[in-house]
Amino acid sequence: MPALSLWAAALVCVIAASFWVSGHQDLPFIFLSGDERNYSEIGRRIATDRGFTTGVIYPIEVGWGVDAEHPSLLRPPLWPLLLAASYSVAPVEERTAHLLVGLCFMITCLLAYAIGARLHGPLVGLIAGATSAATPTFSQFAMIAGTEMLLALWIALATLLIIRKSNPFWIGAVCGLAYLTRYNAGVLLVAGLLFLPPSRPRWKPYALCLAGFLVVGVPWWSRNAMVTGEPFFSLYTATLWAGPGVLPGAVLHMLDPPGVSLMHPLIRAYSVLVEAMTLWPLAAANLVAFVGLFLGCVYWSRPHLFVASAFLMTKIAVTLVIINNRYLMPFTPAMIALGSAAWVLYGGRIGRVLLVCVLFMPFVTTIPLPPEIAGVGVLEAVREHTRTHGEEQTLAKLGATQFSDCMNEETLVMAHDATAVVWAIDNVAIQIPRSEEDFWELTRTYPVEFVISRNPPGLESGRFEEVFRPRPDCGPYIFERRVH
Repeated sequence: MPALSLWAAALVCVIAASFWVSGHQDLPFIFLSGDERNYSEIGRRIATDRGFTTGVIYPIEVGWGVDAEHPSLLRPPLWPLLLAASYSVAPVEERTAHLLVGLCFMITCLLAYAIGARLHGPLVGLIAGATSAATPTFSQFAMIAGTEMLLALWIALATLLIIRKSNPFWIGAVCGLAYLTRYNAGVLLVAGLLFLPPSRPRWKPYALCLAGFLVVGVPWWSRNAMVTGEPFFSLYTATLWAGPGVLPGAVLHMLDPPGVSLMHPLIRAYSVLVEAMTLWPLAAANLVAFVGLFLGCVYWSRPHLFVASAFLMTKIAVTLVIINNRYLMPFTPAMIALGSAAWVLYGGRIGRVLLVCVLFMPFVTTIPLPPEIAGVGVLEAVREHTRTHGEEQTLAKLGATQFSDCMNEETLVMAHDATAVVWAIDNVAIQIPRSEEDFWELTRTYPVEFVISRNPPGLESGRFEEVFRPRPDCGPYIFERRVH
């Protein structure tokens, strides 16, 4: 049996690696979003002894300064710290970040194998690990250097610890690591406390779990308290409670954000609640395993209840802010593994048949369907979307190479994509605000030397031409402040 387990685990690694390598055959190792660039830029600064700072500055945070020592107030710390570790031993480039994501992808698929194998042997584990690697809505995020894959790893690891009835301290610590990867993952702690393995005395596992969480979280809260005066401060909170009519992300682009409205998320959710809660979750790309997860909940299995409750809490929390099922994707491997095991444990003869169906469910999304059916061609649609963005980013990198000849680390820039500028020349860039009034306020207050934007605020006005002049020799859509 040990030899069989070893071969099954090795096969899962090979399958996961094959999907990752094949996915990158036609997708370049480049960043596809500003989030990826910002996380990596922070990681580069940590690796070069500049601390948890960033050159990307949103209008809402200019009060903390616009210099190279600007503290990062938006991103949780764990993914930049791991990137910093990678950049300390490997080149500071997109490929390094993508290799780290690929490693997280393989480890997560292995954890899915371990969950299934622990509950019902190597065959269930093999199906769980292989299906996790093959499920399009999960494997596509192995091509993106964001936090999704790392969070999936922590969710799967916490699930495995609960199955193994490990010391609750370590369960709490893993929940803390998930929280420091993405703040909304704090719901894992709530779910963990609800469904910890029982112990004597009853209070002990809860105390140990909380202690593990605090040991991980307190250093970061202390840093926030020293920088902002509030241990739990994050710009995310500022975006969530803005007044009605303002989308969450838009608040970052304002100098004077609207007042706080404690009822606003509830108001926002009211009009979309039914739609949000009835849409199939992202993990339903593997529908059989998803149903199996809830079968395990019916039989009151603590690991199944842990993952299902954390998933539903996340679903509700996301609905209160904005409908985006991307935040649910990290639950996919744990749900597939638990759902696979549930069919064998509780499904009887039909369960064994459905266990085999789990393995083939990811490929249902590749079957051609009439265009009126939602979700047609999921895998190809994702690949085409990524290819398109990759081409755009390639052009952006060519432009960055060109404008880096005109700028250096001391240059203060204002750009529509501040993350691209900062990643290219490692300087300070202010994100262009949404309103023309805020734009002119920033250029008047700070010595902005360049504006990089296809259509900056007030471009057609005579005022803009008086202050800035085109610099096509530096790159496309670049304007330099005139010297008077």
